[in-house]
Amino acid sequence: MRLVTFDSLPRGQGPVRIGEKPWLTLGGLHDNDSLELDERGLHLTATELASGVLVVGDHQRLKFFDPRGQLQRIVGRAGHGPGEFSSIRDLCPQRDSTLIVIDDDGRISHWSSDGDHLRTHERLGFIPLRGCTPDGKLLVQASEAGEPAFDPQVRRRLKTVLSRPDGTLVAELGRMPAPEYFGQIFFEPGYAVSETGVLVGDSRTFVLTEHDLTTGASTKRWQLRHALRELSSALWDSLVDISVPRNATAATAARIRSSRERLGNPGVLPGFHRLHVDGDGGIWLSRYFDSRRWLVIDSGGRRLSELILPVDSTARPDLAGFTRRGPIVKYTDSDGARVLSFHDRFRPVR
Repeated sequence: MRLVTFDSLPRGQGPVRIGEKPWLTLGGLHDNDSLELDERGLHLTATELASGVLVVGDHQRLKFFDPRGQLQRIVGRAGHGPGEFSSIRDLCPQRDSTLIVIDDDGRISHWSSDGDHLRTHERLGFIPLRGCTPDGKLLVQASEAGEPAFDPQVRRRLKTVLSRPDGTLVAELGRMPAPEYFGQIFFEPGYAVSETGVLVGDSRTFVLTEHDLTTGASTKRWQLRHALRELSSALWDSLVDISVPRNATAATAARIRSSRERLGNPGVLPGFHRLHVDGDGGIWLSRYFDSRRWLVIDSGGRRLSELILPVDSTARPDLAGFTRRGPIVKYTDSDGARVLSFHDRFRPVR
């Protein structure tokens, strides 16, 4: 296994840059409300198909745009039947220009690049964000019967397999990190799947590991040392205080504080919040509770940079996905409308 170690967080922005001015913007306020983005959705995701078609997962609808950003078709509606969504959670572009969509209720649907519904499969288990390969395989996780009760001193892991949407097993990958919640603090593992490997990011240790998709064996590991921030007793106590509603009765407040004490202080803050991989193989990690700032490991895996999204922090910017040109940034504009801006990515100088 190859090991890459970074000794500290980068200081200031590194060589990775994205264009300040987007080459395309979608959403905002319009006379035609079809061009606006739904504010009710918990997730807003966007991607580019191999054909160049742009697709936006807009709550309970899919919006298909041509490469210049002209709206071509809107499909989907609220519901739990074929071609319907409770809330679109993730988009998985396929190398044949089709699209796999993961719904919040776990159903999996397959769409043509023109927006025709091809088929829908029922829930297989929990599919992590970005848990889909370009050739239609899915990372599926499930708890096993007889698992012990939660113990804050024991790291939780879930049985993980690679499956086809119809449930056909492709490979067993072993047990991989599970989400861990400590009241106001949560450690969410990040996943990204290619046709050959699955990248797993452990936010509690700041270690990223690449596993072979056929055997589950570790093939490469990135480790960022001296980067985790201590969760002091004072900060932990303040987070416990925040978790108690102001109008809570004394009994309710005592019950909440007792539950937090049982969980215990995990000792560190999460190293990152979300994990993405861009079209060049670069690894993007968002700073915890600051989705404007990202740590980027270049496609060669040798450089670690910090990148700040070119949108004011008051607009709550975050990544919605990638095109072949670069990242898609989502934010809320001054009118309170949701916006997607498409940016070029400039590769680091070797």
